[in-house]
Amino acid sequence: MRETVSERLPAILGATVPFVEARRKKTGGFGGTPGLPATIEDTYHALHVLALAQMTSGRPGAPVCLADENLRSYLTGARQSVPAGARTTYHLLQASRLAGLEFSPSAIERAVFTLPRAANALD
Repeated sequence: MRETVSERLPAILGATVPFVEARRKKTGGFGGTPGLPATIEDTYHALHVLALAQMTSGRPGAPVCLADENLRSYLTGARQSVPAGARTTYHLLQASRLAGLEFSPSAIERAVFTLPRAANALD
């Protein structure tokens, strides 16, 4: 009988997590590969993989990297710049949520409605 994806997920994540951790930068963000600089998109995907690995491991609590001050500083700095469109804004909001950064409703409204318009005006 073939294993399902959910049955294989712990082994898949066990092989993936070391690669994800190797992509971590001193700035707190994650690059697409160990040699590339951190981006919001790559940071979001890395945090998502690490959070999924933590959930499937059965160990309580958030992954250690999510409590890291460098990560929070990286995301806070990115929040203060103009994201390049809706996708980057989404990744920034979700990565910040995974890292436990709080948002006021007005900050979310600004990110969702104002910043993408400003970024689109730059095109």
